[in-house]
Amino acid sequence: MLVVVSHREHHLQEQEQEQEQEQEQEQEQEQEQEQEQEQQVVDLVMVPITQEVAPYLINSTLLITKRYHSLLQQP
Repeated sequence: MLVVVSHREHHLQEQEQEQEQEQEQEQEQEQEQEQEQEQQVVDLVMVPITQEVAPYLINSTLLITKRYHSLLQQP
């Protein structure tokens, strides 16, 4: 009977260790995914401003600043 209990306890310890390892692996994978997502965001920001895109950016910036100033003028 003691042998069965100790064997069962040993098996439970192994299961706990395996679960802990799996959790650690999952956490590492999540961290890697977050880092990849951050890298993707940086890649999106680093898009070069071409002559085709520049007028749209300038126009939208002007509209935003005009709207901002008109909001500042209101009492």
